[in-house]
Amino acid sequence: MQRQRYGRSTGSFMDVCGLALALSIGTVMPAAAVTCSKTSVVAISKPGYFRFAAAKQAQSAWSTKVALMQGLGPAYSRWAMARDSKVTCREIARRYRCVAVADPCR
Repeated sequence: MQRQRYGRSTGSFMDVCGLALALSIGTVMPAAAVTCSKTSVVAISKPGYFRFAAAKQAQSAWSTKVALMQGLGPAYSRWAMARDSKVTCREIARRYRCVAVADPCR
């Protein structure tokens, strides 16, 4: 038995919500195609005392390098959009140096 509230059945409300959800799922717009560079870009961080900071600095150096490259520019410079992104770090003389490598995408 359906619960009555204010003289209306809650079952019909739930049916309408379910139908609206089912119809909206089929109308989702496709995402824009991602375009990536065919060549990887490499950037090296400055030496730092903390691995995390050196890794972030390498990513920032990568973004700056891509933004300034002919044929790529700021549209390709987001690290989060890059394909096959990788940061590797090494400790040398109690300081970290990191290398960021990725294929720029927009």
